[in-house]
Amino acid sequence: MKRFFVASAAAAMAALMLSVPVTADVAQSRYFVDMNAQSYGFWAVDEVDGLYEAGVVRGVGDNRFAPENLMERGDFVLMLQNAFHYPEISKKLYGFVDVKSEDYYYEAVTNARGNGIIDDVPLFQPQQPLKRLDAFKMLYNTMSLYNCIGSSGSTDVSMYTDSYLLLNVQDKIAVGTLTKLGIINGYGGLLNPNNTVTRAEMAVMLTNAINVYKESGSSASISTQVSKPTADDPAPEAPKEDKKPAERITDTYTVADGASEEIDGAAVSVSSGDGITVTGSGTSADISDSTVAVSGKDSSAVKVVRGAEAELTNVDINASASGAVGVYVDSDSKAEINSSKVFSRYENSRAVENGGEIKINDSTVQSAKSEAIKLYGDSLTDISASDIVTEGKNCGILISNDNSYDKAVINLTDTTFKGDKNGTAIRVENASAVINFNNVKLEGYDNILETGYTYNKGIRESEIDLVLNGQRLEGKIKADDMSVVTLDLTNGGSFKGVLNYENDARSINVKLSSDSLLELTDDCYIDALIFADDEDSYRIGEDRNFSKVIDDNGATIYYNASNHLNDYLNDGTYALQNGGVLAPTNLDD
Repeated sequence: MKRFFVASAAAAMAALMLSVPVTADVAQSRYFVDMNAQSYGFWAVDEVDGLYEAGVVRGVGDNRFAPENLMERGDFVLMLQNAFHYPEISKKLYGFVDVKSEDYYYEAVTNARGNGIIDDVPLFQPQQPLKRLDAFKMLYNTMSLYNCIGSSGSTDVSMYTDSYLLLNVQDKIAVGTLTKLGIINGYGGLLNPNNTVTRAEMAVMLTNAINVYKESGSSASISTQVSKPTADDPAPEAPKEDKKPAERITDTYTVADGASEEIDGAAVSVSSGDGITVTGSGTSADISDSTVAVSGKDSSAVKVVRGAEAELTNVDINASASGAVGVYVDSDSKAEINSSKVFSRYENSRAVENGGEIKINDSTVQSAKSEAIKLYGDSLTDISASDIVTEGKNCGILISNDNSYDKAVINLTDTTFKGDKNGTAIRVENASAVINFNNVKLEGYDNILETGYTYNKGIRESEIDLVLNGQRLEGKIKADDMSVVTLDLTNGGSFKGVLNYENDARSINVKLSSDSLLELTDDCYIDALIFADDEDSYRIGEDRNFSKVIDDNGATIYYNASNHLNDYLNDGTYALQNGGVLAPTNLDD
């Protein structure tokens, strides 16, 4: 019996790494009852059986492989170790604080880290779902370790329309090389690097990598030599259990009537209706180490309503239908999301929708075809140490109104927006908001903020306070003729970019403290230039010594001479430090 299974024609189709229907007959797995022609991942039957026969993978108990389950990071590295037998490395030197010696993947993870397969970082997060890009990088590093790359090294990722999501050269090298080697090829021109990997998808990728290794690999390119895996060991007679299988829930699970429940280790997958509903004053749910997926139109994976509260920790959430929501919180309720991944896949489908109070920490919130987060008036949203990811022209956060005149409050700390240059980090429509930035980064976006309105929303005007607290931000701020935006630079905050350069906004105000900096790259129109209520800042305005706080780059700043907040300027024109001017105009005309 061969140690590794050679991919067949079915494997070539499965290399798309998505569940693409095919017309060819697919045999029942010889080992797993849930791998057949009617199951998800039917295209990976041969690969799964081959990997099982080689001792690379095992099941989840009860003769099941669970092809639709998300691949966890620790399990994937264990499978890589089983397949490629990385050289043994000192566990004392290459351990992770969150991987214990008693964990079944301990040796695999430490060996992988020591051999440069996984990143040298303090935490490995072994039970987190595996992202496709992370899998690509581990496979690339494995191919490199065993000298499989040769002349196939490449940074060409132009075949993928979403290659802009690859944010550095290392990512592009991994993807370009694996594509050239035939280990991955995406689907329909998409790579989806930030999506998670199912166990069936893993089987196809891993089989393709093994086949490349068999054809061109050599001993590990480090001092410790390792031989290729062989077929000496017989295949096990029956599937063994990797670990305790998750509790499977296929109907809406409801917590209500003041109950307090812990939901731990569940696999919730509901095709019609919501996944988990927490409802009613005094009701609470603590959801941890679980997966929740819904595929019904307008459903919610986790719904928190009518005064309920919920806390989610290490939860992978997937909303896969038009209008579906990952986590929904109504105006009377609260939720907290920690160390989780929340993903929405389709049009008008968002990862998070909040009308109440929500805290998001150390999590990834991502949407493929809509905004990642939608917020309503009078909501409170705290986001820290998290990634907000979108694609195309979509915005990271959309603030809208539900006929509430109260301001939404959004506090963003140590958070990164990742998206397309044609998208916008934050968009406000017919709503008012206070947006506080503290160490926020934009990757891919040119537009920081834009506003708009629709006539059917009841409230037409938008009023936004954008506060840059001690951080530098670069990009564009655009507003429509129904919006009032105040850019508040405080505690050393600075803005560089374009600000209302087409004079479209109803009103743009800039508030400066003495330690802040406004750096413009084009002409702009502002309604009021305001200095903070402290002595140093006030003196700058009184002395009209703008060089300390304005870098004009030759641009002209037009201020509204009709606004009494600009009376201290006496309708004068003032030269700025780099050839630009501060000049009066009448924006009320």
